[in-house]
Amino acid sequence: MTDPRYSDRITYSLVHLISMPIVMFLFHIESRRQLREERRTAEFLSNLLLLTGTDEEHVADPDTMNRVLESTHPKDLERMIQRSVRDFIRGKSLCKFRFLDEYYLIAIDGVKIFSSSNRHCEKYLTRKYKNGKTLYLHYALEAKLVTKTGFAFSIATEFIENPSKKFDKQDCERKAFNRIAKK
Repeated sequence: MTDPRYSDRITYSLVHLISMPIVMFLFHIESRRQLREERRTAEFLSNLLLLTGTDEEHVADPDTMNRVLESTHPKDLERMIQRSVRDFIRGKSLCKFRFLDEYYLIAIDGVKIFSSSNRHCEKYLTRKYKNGKTLYLHYALEAKLVTKTGFAFSIATEFIENPSKKFDKQDCERKAFNRIAKK
């Protein structure tokens, strides 16, 4: 993954900072504010270092984590996730979750991310109602490797969005499927 930071200003490894939101999920930490408090404990640092294989002396501030995530290209993060799932498969970590002892199940479905009666960007999908009102929507198509236990690993996301103000037909799940299949 390309490091978006200036090399002379790096204190924490990229692995450390990219792993922090995963750790937030695993430890059920719901906000950066809560993370700021939790990170001060020796146990948190110990667990983070164990999970990441890094050797930092302190846990980075959540705002530092956020700045790095904001400046990291989404495609880099998606490739990292895809490589992780590939490594799980090659390392045979997911074998017991195969269907019919042979196949992995990939589920693909559209997900509504956001809707509003006010337009705030050009890429919204629109839904017009008979009463004249318009709803502006953001959708994505998600591909997930699903296990027999119901646990799912996201492997690809394709946003369903209009390219500009002027278009003949809106983007849709079918078109997005052709894009996500290539991923």
